[in-house]
Parts: sequence; C-alpha cells; structure tokens
Amino acid sequence: MEPKRRKVEGASREEQTRATIIAAAQRLVQKHGLHKVTMEDIASALGKKKSFLYYYYPGRREVIQAVIQAEFTEMQQHVREAVAAQKGAVPQLRTFVLARMESVLKRAADYGATTISTLLQGVEPGTDFASVLELRKVFDREEEHFFADILRRGIEEGAFKPLPNKAIDDISYFVLSALRGVELELALSQELRPAPSPRLTKVLEVFLRGLAT
Repeated sequence: MEPKRRKVEGASREEQTRATIIAAAQRLVQKHGLHKVTMEDIASALGKKKSFLYYYYPGRREVIQAVIQAEFTEMQQHVREAVAAQKGAVPQLRTFVLARMESVLKRAADYGATTISTLLQGVEPGTDFASVLELRKVFDREEEHFFADILRRGIEEGAFKPLPNKAIDDISYFVLSALRGVELELALSQELRPAPSPRLTKVLEVFLRGLAT
C-alpha cells in the first residue's frame, strides 16, 4: 500500500517531500518496530533509491528522530484541538487528560509495546536513539505549561480556588508525571481496549472537586 502523503499548507516542495518520507517511515515503524526499519526499507516503500533519502536526511537516526517528533507534534495537536473545542476551564482540563490518554493508547495500539516504551520513556544515553529522551523532555515541559495555563484560566473564571504560581506549576508537574506513569503502564499492558476512561473520569472528578472554590 502506498504510504499516505501528508499535505502541509504553505510548505515548500522539499518540506512536502520530507513529510512524505516521514509518513512512509511511520508506517514501517508501526509494522516492524522502531529498531528494525532501515533506510533501504524506507526507500523501497517510496519506490526510490536509498541515495534519494540522503539528500533530505543524513541517516537513519535523523529519520527516526523526525518520526518521533512527528508523533509528539500530532499528539500535542490532537489534545489542543480537543481542549480548544471546550468552553470553560473545567471541561478543558477534563478533556486535556482524556484526549491525551486516548492519543497515547492509540499509538500503543499502532506501534506496539517496545516502540511505545521508547516513545514514552526515551532511551539510555549513548544509544542510537538517546535524543528521544530530549525530545520527550521538551514535549513534557510544553504540556506542563499548557496544563498550568488551564489551571490559571480556571482561577480567573472563579471555577478553581486561588493558588500561587508555584503551586500551579507544582500541580502541573506532578499531575503530568502521574499521567505519564499511567500511560506507560496501560500502553505496555495487553488490555488496551476498552480505554480506561470510566476509572480515569472518576479520579478526575475527585481532583476537580479538590480544585473547586
């Protein structure tokens, strides 16, 4: 099956080609795993010679990094679009958590346990994909800031009790850290469906009551 081509509005031809390469690599990683996909595999999926890829990426490591960055970007976009569709900080916070979990579990189903573990945790320094950990850290900090913004919005709306900025930042850090642990456990389990939304929703309601004025 021909890899899905990403259409990027306003992108140059080179950017569109890079996006097509990454889409092909994503499909291969889903099928074979993060550590088994080669430049030859990607070139073959595109109907090109391997030299074609080297014009756009120095090597396999850079392609895989781009795949992981694309996944983080798509996860982030999914969550933020879902949040933006809600009115008010309370439904936005609830949607943030549920949409994030949904996005992670979808990728666990698509990619499998080994790859999703690398995506969620990063890998040890000195290995081929050690930079995944740095990508993950950037993604995590951005999500913590976004979560903190929802909390501040809720305080401004009067939905949440007033909190100092340090407390808001601490809550965001620990909530996101807890979510990452739950995501990893669920993603590595063999029971990805149905998603644990009912249990998670109950915990969320307790957390929201604690924030309420």
